[in-house]
Order: sequence, then structure tokens, then C-alpha cells
Amino acid sequence: PLGPAAGQKLVTVRLDGRRAHSRALWLKTNASRALALLWLDTGERHQLRAHLSWAGMPICGDQGYHGADFGRLCLHAY
Repeated sequence: PLGPAAGQKLVTVRLDGRRAHSRALWLKTNASRALALLWLDTGERHQLRAHLSWAGMPICGDQGYHGADFGRLCLHAY
């Protein structure tokens, strides 16, 4: 479940939040990065960004959700 993060325009995983479900298929990984296909079963704001950050796997370039500085957000839609 996702809800507002304290004092920010971001969202976080919260027990009192709205239902949000994401799925991932890991295609390739190494010691510091992974390539994954991600699906949204629900459509909450910042859902993938919040779920991956909470799981300790933030999106590269997503500094708002603790991702490594990459000069751009490495999230692409298909």
C-alpha cells in the first residue's frame, strides 16, 4: 500500500495507504545494477519508484527515491 511521505510530494509504502501492486521480471543483473520489466497492476502515483526504493532497489537516476546519480532517470515506458 502507498501513501504520502512525511513532508514531501513523494509517496512511500504505508500500512494505511491505498492498495498498489507491482510485478517485476529481472532480465539481467550484476553487482550494482539490474534490467527489469515492470508491470503495474494498479496505477498509483510514483508506484514503481516507491516500490523499488522501498525494496532497496531504487531506479538509477531517481534521486527523489534514493537512486544513484546518473544524469537522468533510467525509467522507460513501453
